[in-house]
Amino acid sequence: MAVAKGVVESRGEDFLAFPQRRLFDRIGMRNVVLETDAWGNFIVTGYDYASTRDWARFGLLHLWDGVWNGERILPEGWTEFVSTPAPGDPTDGYGGLFWLNRGGEMDRLPADAYWAAGFMGQNTVVIPSRDVVIVRQGPSPGGAGAYLNDVAGRILDAVDSEPSG
Repeated sequence: MAVAKGVVESRGEDFLAFPQRRLFDRIGMRNVVLETDAWGNFIVTGYDYASTRDWARFGLLHLWDGVWNGERILPEGWTEFVSTPAPGDPTDGYGGLFWLNRGGEMDRLPADAYWAAGFMGQNTVVIPSRDVVIVRQGPSPGGAGAYLNDVAGRILDAVDSEPSG
Protein backbone atom coordinates (compact mmCIF):
# COMPACT_ATOMS: atom_id res chain seq x y z
CA MET A 1 0.00 0.00 0.00
CA ALA A 2 2.88 2.39 0.72
CA VAL A 3 4.20 1.87 -2.81
CA ALA A 4 0.76 2.55 -4.27
CA LYS A 5 0.48 5.71 -2.20
CA GLY A 6 3.89 6.88 -3.41
CA VAL A 7 3.07 6.20 -7.06
CA VAL A 8 -0.29 7.96 -6.91
CA GLU A 9 1.10 10.98 -5.09
CA SER A 10 4.16 11.21 -7.38
CA ARG A 11 1.72 11.73 -10.25
CA GLY A 12 0.17 14.65 -8.38
CA GLU A 13 -3.03 12.79 -7.52
CA ASP A 14 -4.80 12.70 -4.17
CA PHE A 15 -4.30 9.22 -2.73
CA LEU A 16 -7.48 9.35 -0.63
CA ALA A 17 -9.63 10.32 -3.64
CA PHE A 18 -7.94 7.87 -6.01
CA PRO A 19 -10.19 4.79 -5.46
CA GLN A 20 -13.36 6.86 -5.69
CA ARG A 21 -12.31 8.60 -8.89
CA ARG A 22 -10.56 5.72 -10.64
CA LEU A 23 -12.84 2.84 -9.64
CA PHE A 24 -16.04 3.58 -7.75
CA ASP A 25 -17.27 6.58 -9.79
CA ARG A 26 -16.60 4.75 -13.05
CA ILE A 27 -18.95 1.89 -12.15
CA GLY A 28 -21.56 3.95 -10.32
CA MET A 29 -20.65 3.01 -6.74
CA ARG A 30 -21.98 6.08 -4.92
CA ASN A 31 -22.11 5.03 -1.26
CA VAL A 32 -18.59 3.82 -0.45
CA VAL A 33 -16.44 4.65 2.56
CA LEU A 34 -12.89 3.33 2.89
CA GLU A 35 -11.44 3.81 6.36
CA THR A 36 -7.76 4.68 6.82
CA ASP A 37 -5.28 4.02 9.58
CA ALA A 38 -3.45 6.76 11.49
CA TRP A 39 -0.94 7.11 8.61
CA GLY A 40 -3.56 7.54 5.88
CA ASN A 41 -3.37 4.02 4.46
CA PHE A 42 -6.61 2.33 3.47
CA ILE A 43 -7.67 -0.55 5.73
CA VAL A 44 -9.34 -2.92 3.29
CA THR A 45 -9.84 -5.81 5.69
CA GLY A 46 -13.28 -5.08 7.02
CA TYR A 47 -13.19 -1.29 7.17
CA ASP A 48 -14.72 -0.66 3.77
CA TYR A 49 -18.42 0.12 3.70
CA ALA A 50 -20.87 0.24 0.79
CA SER A 51 -24.53 -0.29 0.03
CA THR A 52 -25.77 -3.65 -1.19
CA ARG A 53 -26.27 -2.17 -4.66
CA ASP A 54 -22.69 -0.87 -4.69
CA TRP A 55 -21.27 -4.25 -3.64
CA ALA A 56 -23.33 -5.80 -6.44
CA ARG A 57 -21.68 -3.42 -8.91
CA PHE A 58 -18.28 -4.42 -7.53
CA GLY A 59 -19.18 -8.09 -8.03
CA LEU A 60 -20.45 -7.46 -11.56
CA LEU A 61 -17.20 -5.71 -12.44
CA HIS A 62 -15.38 -8.91 -11.51
CA LEU A 63 -17.94 -11.13 -13.25
CA TRP A 64 -17.41 -9.08 -16.42
CA ASP A 65 -13.62 -9.47 -16.20
CA GLY A 66 -12.95 -5.89 -15.18
CA VAL A 67 -14.87 -4.28 -18.06
CA TRP A 68 -17.77 -1.89 -17.42
CA ASN A 69 -19.90 -0.58 -20.29
CA GLY A 70 -17.14 -1.49 -22.74
CA GLU A 71 -14.42 0.29 -20.76
CA ARG A 72 -11.61 -1.65 -19.07
CA ILE A 73 -11.58 -0.58 -15.42
CA LEU A 74 -9.44 -3.31 -13.83
CA PRO A 75 -6.15 -4.44 -15.37
CA GLU A 76 -6.36 -7.30 -17.83
CA GLY A 77 -5.80 -10.54 -15.91
CA TRP A 78 -6.99 -9.11 -12.57
CA THR A 79 -10.09 -11.31 -12.37
CA GLU A 80 -7.99 -14.39 -13.11
CA PHE A 81 -5.53 -13.32 -10.41
CA VAL A 82 -8.18 -12.93 -7.70
CA SER A 83 -9.88 -16.22 -8.59
CA THR A 84 -6.70 -18.33 -8.76
CA PRO A 85 -5.43 -20.08 -5.61
CA ALA A 86 -2.47 -18.40 -3.93
CA PRO A 87 0.69 -20.52 -4.34
CA GLY A 88 1.26 -20.79 -0.59
CA ASP A 89 -2.28 -21.91 0.26
CA PRO A 90 -2.40 -25.72 0.43
CA THR A 91 -6.22 -25.72 0.58
CA ASP A 92 -6.68 -23.66 -2.62
CA GLY A 93 -9.14 -21.65 -0.53
CA TYR A 94 -7.67 -18.19 -1.01
CA GLY A 95 -6.73 -16.25 -4.11
CA GLY A 96 -5.73 -12.63 -4.61
CA LEU A 97 -7.82 -10.95 -1.89
CA PHE A 98 -10.81 -13.26 -2.52
CA TRP A 99 -11.89 -16.56 -0.98
CA LEU A 100 -12.29 -19.47 -3.40
CA ASN A 101 -14.47 -22.57 -3.56
CA ARG A 102 -11.97 -24.63 -5.58
CA GLY A 103 -11.97 -27.39 -2.98
CA GLY A 104 -15.77 -27.48 -2.82
CA GLU A 105 -16.04 -26.60 0.87
CA MET A 106 -19.20 -24.68 0.01
CA ASP A 107 -21.07 -27.68 -1.37
CA ARG A 108 -24.03 -25.63 -2.61
CA LEU A 109 -21.80 -23.35 -4.70
CA PRO A 110 -20.00 -24.21 -7.94
CA ALA A 111 -16.24 -24.74 -7.75
CA ASP A 112 -15.58 -21.50 -9.67
CA ALA A 113 -17.33 -19.32 -7.05
CA TYR A 114 -15.19 -16.73 -5.33
CA TRP A 115 -16.10 -14.02 -2.85
CA ALA A 116 -15.02 -10.97 -0.93
CA ALA A 117 -15.73 -11.67 2.73
CA GLY A 118 -16.51 -8.84 5.10
CA PHE A 119 -17.20 -8.42 8.78
CA MET A 120 -19.61 -10.92 10.37
CA GLY A 121 -20.44 -12.77 7.17
CA GLN A 122 -21.07 -9.96 4.73
CA ASN A 123 -20.13 -11.26 1.29
CA THR A 124 -20.03 -10.42 -2.39
CA VAL A 125 -20.03 -13.74 -4.26
CA VAL A 126 -19.11 -14.01 -7.95
CA ILE A 127 -20.14 -17.19 -9.79
CA PRO A 128 -18.88 -17.02 -13.40
CA SER A 129 -20.32 -20.39 -14.51
CA ARG A 130 -23.79 -19.23 -13.51
CA ASP A 131 -23.43 -15.56 -14.54
CA VAL A 132 -24.56 -14.63 -11.02
CA VAL A 133 -23.44 -12.20 -8.32
CA ILE A 134 -24.85 -12.57 -4.81
CA VAL A 135 -24.47 -9.88 -2.15
CA ARG A 136 -25.30 -10.64 1.44
CA GLN A 137 -25.19 -8.10 4.26
CA GLY A 138 -25.97 -8.55 7.93
CA PRO A 139 -24.85 -10.89 10.70
CA SER A 140 -24.64 -14.62 10.02
CA PRO A 141 -26.21 -16.81 12.69
CA GLY A 142 -24.44 -20.10 13.22
CA GLY A 143 -21.19 -19.14 11.49
CA ALA A 144 -20.49 -17.13 8.37
CA GLY A 145 -19.36 -20.00 6.12
CA ALA A 146 -22.30 -22.30 6.76
CA TYR A 147 -24.76 -19.45 6.48
CA LEU A 148 -23.28 -18.22 3.19
CA ASN A 149 -23.37 -21.75 1.79
CA ASP A 150 -27.04 -22.13 2.73
CA VAL A 151 -28.23 -18.69 1.60
CA ALA A 152 -26.28 -18.71 -1.66
CA GLY A 153 -27.47 -22.26 -2.37
CA ARG A 154 -31.09 -21.19 -1.88
CA ILE A 155 -30.60 -18.25 -4.21
CA LEU A 156 -29.10 -20.48 -6.90
CA ASP A 157 -32.01 -22.91 -6.45
CA ALA A 158 -34.43 -20.02 -7.00
CA VAL A 159 -32.54 -18.87 -10.09
CA ASP A 160 -32.71 -22.42 -11.48
CA SER A 161 -36.39 -23.01 -10.77
CA GLU A 162 -38.95 -22.65 -13.53
CA PRO A 163 -41.42 -19.82 -13.05
CA SER A 164 -44.85 -21.09 -12.12
CA GLY A 165 -47.71 -20.25 -14.09
